Amino acid sequence: MSENLLNQLEEFQKQYYTENTKNTFFKKSQKSDLAQKISESIDIQQLLNETSYSNEATNKVFINYSVFKMFANPNNYDAIITHILGLFQGKINSSDNYECHINLNGFTVSAAERYKDFVKAFCNRCLGGTTPYSSKLFKMCIYHPSTMIQQISKLFTPFTTPEVRDKVIIMTKAESDRHWPLQ
Repeated sequence: MSENLLNQLEEFQKQYYTENTKNTFFKKSQKSDLAQKISESIDIQQLLNETSYSNEATNKVFINYSVFKMFANPNNYDAIITHILGLFQGKINSSDNYECHINLNGFTVSAAERYKDFVKAFCNRCLGGTTPYSSKLFKMCIYHPSTMIQQISKLFTPFTTPEVRDKVIIMTKAESDRHWPLQ
């Protein structure tokens, strides 16, 4: 992630919590409000490009949850999905397949619940049926998975096909630390 964007996000978050005392309970609505304010204040294309990007020399697409969680909200889910699918399609066009590498550092059970609608919409458009995105997926690597990954994955299993599930590789913490960020 660019240092400038990281600084902007951290400063925005710090200012938000200075003005709005950080909730101990009912964090979901406060996090949603913060994400909405960030997406209204920082260029959406910059946020999208830092959340998901590809390596021009390979068939790899990268998705970084640590940026996604800062601005993703129901009002921009469609833009995020469209951006990611555009990257997938570009790789399919140039390489006939693609790899998806997802950094889930910081993803929790509460995040799974908070973004369930996003995941469902993403899977419906991408991985849930006989789309070119399912059939052209070479592999999907998950980095920095939550210790609760097995329980979290059960929430999302109904939204994906067995063909896709067979291509998912969950990296250990050591493997994640060694390999992410990939380029």
